[in-house]
Amino acid sequence: MKTIIIPITITYLPEGFFLATSDVLPGLIAQGSSIDETIEIAEDVARHLISIELEEKGNNNIETDHESQYLLDIHVPIPVSV
Repeated sequence: MKTIIIPITITYLPEGFFLATSDVLPGLIAQGSSIDETIEIAEDVARHLISIELEEKGNNNIETDHESQYLLDIHVPIPVSV
């Protein structure tokens, strides 16, 4: 098992929730009532998305050095064991 770092962006929504997305991992969307909860959910979503990608491609080559434009409030790299 290896760990890769996925940068995520977290923003506070007016409805009282936090939203996490990633420019590096399309499809990563997580929502929680706190930043910690949102990060935990984002880690689970990232793990799931990456496992699907690995199953479809049948290899362990995951691109992670994309440059991202961040427009939201908080930028958090999350470790994801795959």
